[in-house]
Amino acid sequence: MRIRPFRLYSPGAIASLCAVFIGVVAFGSDPRADTISIETRPGGAFELSTFPADGAKAVILMFEGIGGTFEPGSEGFVNAQHEKFVDAGFIVAVLNPPADRRGFRGGMSPRFRESKLHAKDIGFSIRKLKQRFNAPVWLLGISMGTKSVAMFAAIRPKRIDGVIFLSSSTNPPGGYKAVTDYDLSALSAPLLAVAHEDDGCKGTPPQGAEEIVRRATGSKNSKTLKFTGGYNIGHSPCGPGSPHTFAGIEDEVVSAIAAFIREHSP
Repeated sequence: MRIRPFRLYSPGAIASLCAVFIGVVAFGSDPRADTISIETRPGGAFELSTFPADGAKAVILMFEGIGGTFEPGSEGFVNAQHEKFVDAGFIVAVLNPPADRRGFRGGMSPRFRESKLHAKDIGFSIRKLKQRFNAPVWLLGISMGTKSVAMFAAIRPKRIDGVIFLSSSTNPPGGYKAVTDYDLSALSAPLLAVAHEDDGCKGTPPQGAEEIVRRATGSKNSKTLKFTGGYNIGHSPCGPGSPHTFAGIEDEVVSAIAAFIREHSP
């Protein structure tokens, strides 16, 4: 694992010191991982892990479900499958929950994913990724992670080059905003909404993928992709080992997403 401590300021941070890289935190054992700790506000440091790929045409910034905690190799679609996107030729980046937002199942609450603070963290991450890799940046989220993607795509549609929704949170419990509550009409970038026909999680009904595409009226290339098959050995319909996380057909899902990104990348 390569460690790169450095310090950099955005224009607004020169006065407030609110965008300082403060150190390096290592996760997992993948020697390709490069993880930096970023603080955009006092006490709110978050980790951005990157996995470079030679000759990559795009960067995929990923958001895990539930609390968004990134634990490479563990359960969860992003945790378990991110390396397959690297092997497919993409630079992968994963944003970990900030230090002051670890109270919801060890990570970000659904309400925080709706916040301006979260948008600031995402925006800063995108700027750094584009500066470092000089490549288009796509956002990918699964389950609760789709809230992060939809929120940023709605308020900063010109800042991203494409979006991928998997098992989208279109019927969330607790009165939180659904992905379909966000106005995606200004998004012109390509959009892919992926679902499993047998997703039994009440918060992520498969028909939500079609609704997302219908609402993304400004996207030049929007598409719904539904899968079948795999297996279901999960303890929860919203957890790993179930159609919700595309258990047993992960390779097929990764290949389809990779093909969509390649098709719509310069």
